[in-house]
Amino acid sequence: MEHLIRKGARYYYRRRVPKALVEALDGKPEITRALNTADPSEARVRCRKVDVEVDELFARARQSGGLVQVRPPMEQTRPMSPANEDYLRRRDEHEEAQRTALCESDEEEAASWDKIAARQVRQERRQEFLRDVMTQIVSRVVASTARIDAPARFATPLTAPTTGAPGATLVEALAAWKRRRDPTRASINMMERVIEIARRSGMPLALTAITRQHVTAFLDSLDTLSRATQRSYLSLLKALFSACVSDDLLASNPASVVKLDAAKQRSVKARIPFSTADLNVIVSSLRNDDAKPSNYWLPLVSMFTGMRMMEIGQLRANDIKIEHYTDSAGKRHSVPFIYATDEGDEQSLKSQSSKRRIPVHPELERLGFVKYARSVSGEARLFPELKMDKYGRITSRYSQTFGKRLREVCKITDARKTFHSFRHGFKNALREGGVTEDVSDALTGHSTGSAARSYGDDYWPVRPLVEAIERVSYHGLECPPSDSHSRKGTTR
Repeated sequence: MEHLIRKGARYYYRRRVPKALVEALDGKPEITRALNTADPSEARVRCRKVDVEVDELFARARQSGGLVQVRPPMEQTRPMSPANEDYLRRRDEHEEAQRTALCESDEEEAASWDKIAARQVRQERRQEFLRDVMTQIVSRVVASTARIDAPARFATPLTAPTTGAPGATLVEALAAWKRRRDPTRASINMMERVIEIARRSGMPLALTAITRQHVTAFLDSLDTLSRATQRSYLSLLKALFSACVSDDLLASNPASVVKLDAAKQRSVKARIPFSTADLNVIVSSLRNDDAKPSNYWLPLVSMFTGMRMMEIGQLRANDIKIEHYTDSAGKRHSVPFIYATDEGDEQSLKSQSSKRRIPVHPELERLGFVKYARSVSGEARLFPELKMDKYGRITSRYSQTFGKRLREVCKITDARKTFHSFRHGFKNALREGGVTEDVSDALTGHSTGSAARSYGDDYWPVRPLVEAIERVSYHGLECPPSDSHSRKGTTR
């Protein structure tokens, strides 16, 4: 949503003042308001209200032509008690500090891009120098004065038509994409990574200098990544330039006709599931008395639900709920479910299809997961030791810890085996259990793209999910004991 930003867990309203009104509004280049909420839905409502007040403020400034205080009209007419005046003074000081911090953040980002541009200029100068040297060498050897130019693949000048916004760069492209897509923090991180890779592949900073050859060079630089990742990165780059076309920063999308080579073999295979031997080694390394509950529960929950690492790490106690259903014999049952949602503070999902509910596997319940969840108060996170990093990722540090344990303690060194391998193994277990693909997708949060999936309730019916989860088993798995006094678990 335009003018709505998020800093940490809180939301703020931020809007630039038109240049013609800056002087009339006490010289302030932008208006920033704290929305005092961490709930995205509530933030959008408050943002719209502030937007109306700021529109009225701009209208008054245009009519008066004089100095207008940057304060909503309803606050100007409200009787001011000493306590209220003190509150408004402290609020304005806080918002001014927030505005300053945001400006500093913009300056740091601009400085970072300036460094990238300067590095690109230095690289071009070095290439020009090398061409001069090679020209001199060739002239001495073959008595020719022909200049050594750029390689044949760049024989066509790498300049785009001059139509579009002059001086616009990838920085403006990123801002345009954010305005039009209102992306999550995770999506922004991914787009920033795509832009970084594009710059490293030789893509110019200026938008009007970017051509299809640059996009092809960007795609060539992704050879070490899987086909799925290449496809995802190319789609993001196309979306970035599409936003630029919509904002008149580009005349056309230079990535629109670039496609993956269907005949080209990828050099990196997809993730593969853990073997039963791998699972036994991992399970034997877990301790239910670990000082950090996440170290114990995240692998087990993923193994028996197929949930992604981030989805588990952000769970709250009230995401574990009891649902009821009637089986084919007419008997009533109550089953605990895990809800994967983005409704709570600091919660996000990979896609809309990721919003789902998964029955707690009987083995997971035996190990005490539901009991552990009930020991945590409703709104509290199940794993408070997991801290969100500056990019909004709550499991980034755990991911490093698990990877180190997997390689050094469990001695599982195959690079294709990571935490995500639990999810692959769960999918295989569903297939082995004869679970239909649509129910399997409902459990794992995969989207088939079928229009039929948009019909019905938000969540898949309880009964088929429960029946499917009961078919999930890992033959030969030595499950951990349910408590410190239990004997070695039996195989399933």
